[in-house]
Amino acid sequence: MNPSDNPQPVSVFAGEERLAGIIASAMDAVITIDADQRIVLFNPSAERIFGVPSDRALGQSLDRFMPDRFRDAHPRHIARFGATGITSRQMGTVSRLMALRDNGDEFPVEASISHSTVGGERLFTVVLRDVTDRMHAEIRIREQAELLNKVTNAIMVSDADDRIAFWNRGAERLYGWSADEALGRIASDVVHPNARDETAEAEAELDRFGEWTGEFRESTRDGRRIVVASHWTRLKNDDGRVRGKIAIDIDITEKNELEARFLRSQRLESVGTLVSGIAHDLNNVLTPILMAVRLLKKDKPGIDRAALLEVASASIERGTAIIRQLLSFAGGVDGQRIPTHLGRVVGEVRDILDHALPKSIRLEVGIADDLWPVSGDATQLSQVVMNLGVNARDAMPEGGTLTIAAENKILSGDVASVYPEGKPGPHVLLSVSDTGSGISAEVLERIFDPFFTTKPFGQGTGLGLSTVLGIVKSHGGFLNVYSEVGHGTRFTAYLPALAGPATATAPRDSDATWEGRGEQILIVDDEPLILVTAKAVLEASGYRVLTARGGAEALDSFRERHRDIAAVLLDMMMPGVDGPTAMAAMRAIDPNAKIVAASGLRLAQRPAEAFAAGAIAFLKKPYSDSELLRTLAKLLHGTA
Repeated sequence: MNPSDNPQPVSVFAGEERLAGIIASAMDAVITIDADQRIVLFNPSAERIFGVPSDRALGQSLDRFMPDRFRDAHPRHIARFGATGITSRQMGTVSRLMALRDNGDEFPVEASISHSTVGGERLFTVVLRDVTDRMHAEIRIREQAELLNKVTNAIMVSDADDRIAFWNRGAERLYGWSADEALGRIASDVVHPNARDETAEAEAELDRFGEWTGEFRESTRDGRRIVVASHWTRLKNDDGRVRGKIAIDIDITEKNELEARFLRSQRLESVGTLVSGIAHDLNNVLTPILMAVRLLKKDKPGIDRAALLEVASASIERGTAIIRQLLSFAGGVDGQRIPTHLGRVVGEVRDILDHALPKSIRLEVGIADDLWPVSGDATQLSQVVMNLGVNARDAMPEGGTLTIAAENKILSGDVASVYPEGKPGPHVLLSVSDTGSGISAEVLERIFDPFFTTKPFGQGTGLGLSTVLGIVKSHGGFLNVYSEVGHGTRFTAYLPALAGPATATAPRDSDATWEGRGEQILIVDDEPLILVTAKAVLEASGYRVLTARGGAEALDSFRERHRDIAAVLLDMMMPGVDGPTAMAAMRAIDPNAKIVAASGLRLAQRPAEAFAAGAIAFLKKPYSDSELLRTLAKLLHGTA
């Protein structure tokens, strides 16, 4: 027979035992009092919460666990509840109460109450929940909200559906929407209604990196146009699920206007330094006009009036072009960041420099045919080229060569790590090089400081290079300078390239054919970061690596281990024993030494000097991991 066919009855005692077990396991305090408000049930949670064992609580009046100020009113409340005919009140419908622990500490509770009649006796059961932690959390939240409301910046929190959950007073002041109006609305509808594409791009980067920083051009509720610097942070639950984001917006409208005025002032200073050259060219333009006019006024026989008018007309057009270029640079209006081709920017500045540089300085321009566009302000970028050009001119008082170049470059993770501001990816490199006096190490550390200048009083404000650095950084790029005293200086601006078909199909930074075969390479450089990254690249590609900081240390290593060293990567410019000196010493030890020279100056004489001193190959700094590996593979294995 199946036991279920003859179920056994459950005893009343068993039911009471089960109910007692449930009450004993309850997380909240369960207290039952009789009609005289004496405690007849006091569960373990009540013992824990109030700090009193049940044998001491049973038979006591419930008001024993209430602060003095509530004791007189409590019996009346219980009696009034019993007379209403309502059997229960749920937790939360009764206002928050204060209770008293056995040690005299007060604490907040939420309570529910019910009454029933058992065996003719009226009983009241109270369920109490200690909400101390919740109250403290609420207080902290209120305090934090109040602090955030005192912050002048706009702070917004939105949920996973992009609905605004917090809107501080700074946001009210900036955008004009009150918290009551903003809460619950889609954040992009309130804050970024005119920047849908930019918002989508920012959200994509936020999902990828967890943070995003950028600028938006917005409209306030009353239609006022503003520019805000915004920083977003992704908010996630403990399980990793997205629960929203926090955005902090700062009004930079006035700051941008001040910067624009400063940049225009600085542009005028740059033009001022070139006035003599411009004046010389304008005099050359005005001279044939003046002579032609005077000849025409004399009206002598045999004068070719048409030819004179043609000369005057051509001269006027030439002068107009010079002035137009000058005014475009000096008074150009800063625009929004749009796809910009640096080739056009360099071309316009070249036209000005052609007229302004002394004849002793030769200007060379090299722009890659397939140059990638950048997101930029053409006026500001032209100021970068102009300022660096003026700086180069001043470094060559006896004449020389000024070279402006632009090329595509994909920075790998290793190369980007050398520069704290750098990020891997496609970049356009804008470089301005000169063959001037170079910059000493002491001066090099300060050249970007505002108002620092080595020029005589009245010949420079010291703002040219600091302006260049500020513009490059504002475009998301970074600036590198390499200089050798007596050999010139090279400034390189690394500007992030816009993504597109050209960048997507750019060559990769590694290839299996460039792998090493256990050869030992000696890397010599006075820059620790270059030693670290170059060593990591070579060791990851199968080479063994020795490093030396400077020429003297390199020579010690080479004398001891030259038979095991397959190739040397040698910096040309180092303090103490420089590259050419070290190279000559190495060639004296081993005439067959394979030496790759490296330099940050891409000047015609620098590779020539390196090859004359015995180098087999030349690398221009900063070189990528692929360039380094490809050079060594060609040198050691005959592959490239």
